[in-house]
Amino acid sequence: MGMHYESYQPTISGHSFFESIHRIDMTGFMNVCHFAISQVFVQVAEDAMSYGVEAEAMHFVLSGRLWYHHGKNEGSPDIVGLGAWFAEMVVWLQWIHRGRLVAQTPCELLRLDAKTFREIMSQTVVLDHCRTYARRFMAALAEQEHPSDLWKEPKSAFGLQDLGRNRATLDLRNF
Repeated sequence: MGMHYESYQPTISGHSFFESIHRIDMTGFMNVCHFAISQVFVQVAEDAMSYGVEAEAMHFVLSGRLWYHHGKNEGSPDIVGLGAWFAEMVVWLQWIHRGRLVAQTPCELLRLDAKTFREIMSQTVVLDHCRTYARRFMAALAEQEHPSDLWKEPKSAFGLQDLGRNRATLDLRNF
């Protein structure tokens, strides 16, 4: 279990939500690394994500470069590279991919299985933290005119700087 943690923690913790889980519940975070995350390799010109397909996992880019085409069109793509993540929405709600992601170079990704993540979190002390973040995430997403699989809201929008500093600050009532 420790090897997965050591391998995945630096990348996953680049996302402020996962960094806060890491701070609050090391055991839960280690379980996520061991049971919910796997490595995926994508070859040049291979789709890492396809438009209109139901999402099952959030991904983090470990290496390589991909192009994201929003919607069905093949307009100017967004470049996705090292340190980026995509399809976070599936962690919090049922999500259909809004675009296509194609590898431009050989890529290595971390795949966070949404269902397994939710199962693990449902049994941890951070469940209420997850609920609070999910509500804030979904409210911010609902305000987007054209949601994208790449869409990210600034850390401050979700109040992550206040969540999880200690367990006493967690909202224990809602989800």
